[in-house]
Amino acid sequence: MKNGIIFLFLISSIGCFSQKQKRKIDTTYAYQTTQLQKIEVLETQTLQTDKFYINSTSNALIKGGKNRVVLPVHLPENTQEWYYRFTASRNEVEVQNTLNTFDLAGELTTYIKTKNPLQKAVNNLTTPPGANICDVYVFNEANAKLFKEKEVFDYVLSASRENYKSGVVAVKEKINTLLFIGLRNTDNLHGIHVAIEIVAVVKTTQQIEETIRIPVYTSYLE
Repeated sequence: MKNGIIFLFLISSIGCFSQKQKRKIDTTYAYQTTQLQKIEVLETQTLQTDKFYINSTSNALIKGGKNRVVLPVHLPENTQEWYYRFTASRNEVEVQNTLNTFDLAGELTTYIKTKNPLQKAVNNLTTPPGANICDVYVFNEANAKLFKEKEVFDYVLSASRENYKSGVVAVKEKINTLLFIGLRNTDNLHGIHVAIEIVAVVKTTQQIEETIRIPVYTSYLE
């Protein structure tokens, strides 16, 4: 009888001991490997850099010259916003020299890499010199035709400038449609030379190689 009691006591003690045991997991890293990861980045694309001569209004009226120029802006897919840099002067050499310094794409790329919000970029971009005024309008195709025909037209107010000598303008409206820039010389007597640079900021997907360490899990009872 005593032997039976002792046996039951031992079994009960072993059971209590087992219940108190905890399972522990240790993590080690056996080796390194690489995998491809997709990330979204912003890139700049120069769409146009050019120089034009725009006649005076009197020349356009009497001699058949053109005091208006229209430029199509073909935006790449996934354009987030776009910019144009502009300068105007009666002096062709000055405009050409200024045009040679244009690098809006490079400046925007540097700004993007600093991870600053793009809405602050315009205040930090280089403003080119300018001597004479010109009107610059951004509009859709229908209004571009009205502009060329000297009819009443509508335009994107925030992206357009009147009596403009030089500067950088950010455009964010209607970026999924074909847009146009209209240049108009309002001087009655003098033609002007203008230079313009157009750059788009585009979101693209890239694959980068990432190094990772493969974990190995080991479990045991404490």
